Amino acid sequence: MAQNGLAKKIGYWAFALLILVLYYQGCWPLEPEAAAVEPRARLKAEDLSFDLMRAMRLIGMAAFSSYMALTAISFLRFRLPKKERDYARTLRALGMDRNAADAYIPAVRDEYTGRDYILPVAAATFASLMTFRLLLFHDEMLASFGQQEPMLLQGLATDPDEHPWLAQDRSMFAAMMGFLGAFMWCARDIARRMDAGDLPPTVYYRASLRIVFAGFTALVLAWVLDASPTDDYTRAFVPAIAFLAGMTPEQALRVLKDRVGVFSRDHDQEAALALEQLEGFSLFHKVRMAEEGVDNIQNLAEANLTKLLLRTPFAPRQLIDWVAQAKLFLYFRAETTTLRQWGVRTAFDLMAIDDEDRVTALAEAAGAPPLKLDLARRRLRGDPEMRRLLALYDRLGVPAVRRVAAAERSA
Repeated sequence: MAQNGLAKKIGYWAFALLILVLYYQGCWPLEPEAAAVEPRARLKAEDLSFDLMRAMRLIGMAAFSSYMALTAISFLRFRLPKKERDYARTLRALGMDRNAADAYIPAVRDEYTGRDYILPVAAATFASLMTFRLLLFHDEMLASFGQQEPMLLQGLATDPDEHPWLAQDRSMFAAMMGFLGAFMWCARDIARRMDAGDLPPTVYYRASLRIVFAGFTALVLAWVLDASPTDDYTRAFVPAIAFLAGMTPEQALRVLKDRVGVFSRDHDQEAALALEQLEGFSLFHKVRMAEEGVDNIQNLAEANLTKLLLRTPFAPRQLIDWVAQAKLFLYFRAETTTLRQWGVRTAFDLMAIDDEDRVTALAEAAGAPPLKLDLARRRLRGDPEMRRLLALYDRLGVPAVRRVAAAERSA
């Protein structure tokens, strides 16, 4: 009952914020002087009345912006009870008895208290409102500038033969597409996380920051590409590039680093241990792992598995498989791809090999010294952390682990 009451409060706060912004947007007049200064002001003050088209745009802005509050309310009222049951079921699968597992349920409730959602949801709703205000009322915003030339929209590198309005229009469109791409990413991410029962309040703070960060990143990227164009880039690509930069601002930053050249060395070091090199690892998985401080393969190989099991929505088998892949990758790096082709995906597969001739043949196929492969196998078998992972695998009933255990008993 307390969660439902707090969910209603979140709805009331979000609704009040929507009404406030819509009132501001509907009643804020465009100064006649600003509208009459230049021919570019396509809208006149008398044309900005609260007509049917304007009402439709306001309704659309309110409808899309209410997504953040609606998902938070749905999670608290419907998904959180299911998460408590799934949490207790996971603990019992790891060997904990029913009474002890049920004792941990209050920890889940404390992690997802309704009052903690009020400010994050308000921040995400406000960022969404500004996004759709820019998207649906950008013509009014451009008209309000009049003769002013905002540096944020015009940039520093200007073409003397180009009218400043064109640069402002292009920059506004790039920022608008960046904000829209970021909102779509956040909406999809929130929907996935709500379905997985993994929607803490901090997700909404990250969503609001991502929308703002991605929009300006798209704008800067458009400036850089416009200042130093390439053979495969034209200004017609700006909307698509800005939208993709909003969807994936991290990759947009990598492009900026590569184009500038100052940070390219750091980028190469990050790419060598990127999580995407593991099988089954998508961009959504990478973003979720980064929230837990796991930014690369080395971090994952040495991560606290219990923490990841309890704080992330991933299945225990999936997490253990990723950790085992990371362990193998740290030993062989580029040779890992060849090992996969020969059926050695994880450290468990290497540990299960008990035939010395097969080790030699596998080393020759992978282009690695046989001593390196054998040494890695012995170290993995003697690693206490790997033994703990094997015990968890055995409880989960993974067949590969049983083969490893049999190989160790026969060795």
